Amino acid sequence: PSVRQMVGDPQVLFVIPTFQRPYAWEGKQINDLRDDLLRAFGHASPIHYFAHIHVVPINPAGWGGEIGKFLDYGNPDIQTAQANAAYIPQTFAVVDGQQRLVTLYLLSILQELLAPSPHHMIPTSFPTLFQVPLPPPVNWLPRIILGTHADHAFFRGIVNWLLNPAQIGTNAAAIRAYIQGLVIAPHCPSQHRLRDAILALLDQFFLPAAIPAISLLVNFNIKMGLTELNAAYALTSFITLNDRGKSLTTLEKLKALWLQSAVTTGNTTLVPGIHHVFGDLYRLADSCVHV
Repeated sequence: PSVRQMVGDPQVLFVIPTFQRPYAWEGKQINDLRDDLLRAFGHASPIHYFAHIHVVPINPAGWGGEIGKFLDYGNPDIQTAQANAAYIPQTFAVVDGQQRLVTLYLLSILQELLAPSPHHMIPTSFPTLFQVPLPPPVNWLPRIILGTHADHAFFRGIVNWLLNPAQIGTNAAAIRAYIQGLVIAPHCPSQHRLRDAILALLDQFFLPAAIPAISLLVNFNIKMGLTELNAAYALTSFITLNDRGKSLTTLEKLKALWLQSAVTTGNTTLVPGIHHVFGDLYRLADSCVHV
């Protein structure tokens, strides 16, 4: 599918499992994304393929199964999604590609605010394009639910604000002022990175030279693949890719070695425990990054 089909599909909700590392993209990755789109825009017939997003389907009947063990059920939006599963045709747990997915979702929202697409190029109008519709009193969820309650509450607050154009207008300066003024929870560098990523998207994509390239997000030749995996394979293969050159951390390499050892020695019962422990370690290490 195209990028806009991926982040604007009303039938799909993406959920990030708790064993995934927090949001990690920084300025370099945002610059690389901009350069990719600018290069594609420079061709007479633009074409570009983003790396695949790897997902595990979540059973709407019960939200159970192996992957269901790694969702943050303390998150109100997870609770809402679970309670309204009958209204959400497809829910995917993202096991690889959350960095690209979250960034392109935010960039797509900014585009429709600051450089709107022609109506015939988008399947539905703004802001419903970026919402999973639900019955009242909930009404909607963002198309992505981040891995932990704290990070998702921060992300959800940003999305709520951006999807209210009557409140913010279509002014980049107003968006920048709001984002810069966000209160970040103590010891939450992932929230700093989310905030800084939005500021970088504003800086890199909404200058006169770059604005034409952002229109490629709705181009059907700018694609991002979606690969469905079964839970057993996804949880044991540790198919974490280096998003945009963002190298794996020492913890991620250690986790990969332990998972490989558990699988090759036949001790697959260790796999859920490894994911749980390393999910906790990722969040602990991230909170200590400036200590």
